[in-house]
Amino acid sequence: MDSGSLSPARLAGIIAVTDPAVLCLEDTGDCRASPGLMHALGHPREWRVFDAARLSDLVHSDDVFDLHTALGAARAVSDHPPRLTLRLNHRNGDWRRFEARMHAADDMVIVALEDLTTLRQVEAALLDSQMRLHGLYDAAPVAIIQWTREGRIAELNRAAELMLAASRGDLARLKLVPTLIHAEAHARFAEAITQALSENRTTQLTCRTLRADGQELICDWYSMPVRTPKGGLSGVMSVVIDATDRIRSVESLRAAQSLSEQMSQAKTVLMAMLSHELRTPLNAILGLSELLIEVPLDEDTRREHLGDIAAGGRRLLAITNAILAYTEADSAPRDAAIEHFCAADALELLLETFAVNARRKGLDLDVRLEGCGAVEVCADRRSIERILAAVLDNAIKFTEHGRIEFSARIVGDAAGQLTLICEVSDTGCGIPQAFLVRDLFVPFRQAESVKVRAHEGVGLGLALAKKLADRLGAELAVSSTEGEGTRVSLVCPVQKPAPA
Repeated sequence: MDSGSLSPARLAGIIAVTDPAVLCLEDTGDCRASPGLMHALGHPREWRVFDAARLSDLVHSDDVFDLHTALGAARAVSDHPPRLTLRLNHRNGDWRRFEARMHAADDMVIVALEDLTTLRQVEAALLDSQMRLHGLYDAAPVAIIQWTREGRIAELNRAAELMLAASRGDLARLKLVPTLIHAEAHARFAEAITQALSENRTTQLTCRTLRADGQELICDWYSMPVRTPKGGLSGVMSVVIDATDRIRSVESLRAAQSLSEQMSQAKTVLMAMLSHELRTPLNAILGLSELLIEVPLDEDTRREHLGDIAAGGRRLLAITNAILAYTEADSAPRDAAIEHFCAADALELLLETFAVNARRKGLDLDVRLEGCGAVEVCADRRSIERILAAVLDNAIKFTEHGRIEFSARIVGDAAGQLTLICEVSDTGCGIPQAFLVRDLFVPFRQAESVKVRAHEGVGLGLALAKKLADRLGAELAVSSTEGEGTRVSLVCPVQKPAPA
């Protein structure tokens, strides 16, 4: 605008419409303060005139000289109007700082003023607000991670540093995926973020999260878009909550519930089995006892019935012993039964009993002891014998004709570690493949094969053997073909006796 066209009347009209903070310094020395300026200084919104003598009532005395110097410069140079800072007197007695920009127009200089005191107060308040917000952000008890539109980590708070075992500097500018998100969750995480951006809402995803030290957490990620004032996408903010303990507690509860259900089922199976296995010999014992008491019988018949009663008693004792042995295996100390013995002597003594049982059924029991002659070992003899007894008992029980083979050997390695290897094979009915894979070592379980169910038992023999083998650090393996026979191997570490 041509400065020569700015008449006092037109100037007054502009000021009336725009209401700026303006000083009009006339060549006469008078100073006119606009309504906007008077209002900024705490006075009524009206024009005020200050003559040259009273200018110091408005402008700080130390700034008057600088003001006059700037006025002269403004009249001389119009292309680059001078600027300076003025202190003006507020109604409450304070001196407010204003930035003054001067423009020469006809017979006056117009001084446009911007209240620096208010601006600085606003800036200070904004800075204080930002500091408070950052303090809350950094002190938040949950991890907060901010990342850019390109997926790079921009900022994270102290809780996130602790959770991820990494500092801001370690993670800055790294890709959030795959730095923090496990590979199995990449696709699901990308889908959740796409949904959050497209629907402009917070999405939740639980996924495996990676720490800088290599550990894994299971975290809930709540992610939301961050928008600019104009609605553009600035980035994404994620609130991350460590759910590892919660999820593992839920998994533990589920496992406990599953175990409880299994135990309940096992109890049902046990009671159903015991109701049959116990009633049968008990009925025989009671029935034959009453018969012997009430009916006169010849000597041979009486002997036969007494033999049946004795067999029923032995069967009851066997069932009781099997159950007690299985429960005892859980409570016995692992190292309480370690003893020093000759391997060959112990095995031969054990096999004598089973050789008699095999002959009663017309079965051959072939024994091969290799390298066991006078070898002395230290081990849990009782547990080894109970494992082999259970295996041999099954072999004889489920074999109607043919033979049982038992072999044992002791081998040593370069480090001097000894291993007892025993194998038992039979030509019996074999084990159904489904039962072999799924239920072989499950207590109180028996195969549903007609040939198997024809034999007495509570389904604890191999379950006990497996439990004892695990306690010894041994390996018990079973292979079988239904209708052909079964092979069981025991590989058990033993120790050399300490030198005398």
